[in-house]
Amino acid sequence: MRAAQTGIVRLYASTTVRDEVPEKIPLKCHELHFDKDVGMAVWEQVYVPLITFLDPEGLRMLSQEMTTLRMRDPDDVPTGQLAAAVLAVSAQTPLDLQSPFRYRFVREPLVSSWFF
Repeated sequence: MRAAQTGIVRLYASTTVRDEVPEKIPLKCHELHFDKDVGMAVWEQVYVPLITFLDPEGLRMLSQEMTTLRMRDPDDVPTGQLAAAVLAVSAQTPLDLQSPFRYRFVREPLVSSWFF
């Protein structure tokens, strides 16, 4: 979390995660004997501001892995698509040798409407 707060690491999640987490917080808080209002406040005030939520709906499912994932658990497909897209972009993003913590982006995001 500290790395995300300082900007060293950028966190990504699908919009599906953004929409589903608030539904699951009360259940998890009940399991853990934790106040659900506090749990929701932590999600909204600590985690949400640090995460870039992307909507992978416009991406095509090109891989056998995504097809298999859709058969196994359709709810996980958006996260799988996002992981595959970020991996594809990062594989084409060479490290700037001037600084081990700075990347040169050599192409635009796969879907420009991802960024809110």
